[in-house]
Amino acid sequence: MEISDYGDILRGQKLENRKQIIDAIYDRYDIGSEDISEASNAAGVSYPDSPIEYFFLARCINSARDLKREKDEGYVDDIYDSITEFADSAVPYQTYVVWMLWVEFGYETDAYEDFGLEPSLDNLVNVAQVQLMQYAQGIISSIVTE
Repeated sequence: MEISDYGDILRGQKLENRKQIIDAIYDRYDIGSEDISEASNAAGVSYPDSPIEYFFLARCINSARDLKREKDEGYVDDIYDSITEFADSAVPYQTYVVWMLWVEFGYETDAYEDFGLEPSLDNLVNVAQVQLMQYAQGIISSIVTE
């Protein structure tokens, strides 16, 4: 099974079993359960249950590895701006995927609270994406700055 985006994961959940999807993610990103565990800890979330969570964490790990490689090669001027940029590329933009991930990770809203904002119906769509961005930044930061 070829895994390249969230659509493949969502379609695969209907066609393949969970273990095959997770194994395909592990193979695609050259990671293992220890990497997923470390990423989960860095994001402050529990170990994933669903393939879509594994895929998100794997993309964050991959982005972190790319950034670390660029940093080691001297292409990074401001590490914190780069962490934000690479996290932005790891977070999905499809509303359905953002919501699924947010629900799977437990509906947390502490990223919004960190900005001094209160989640409301007016900004609810942004709450999920901001939270995922915070997870991605935590994962990438933990790998790049180790």
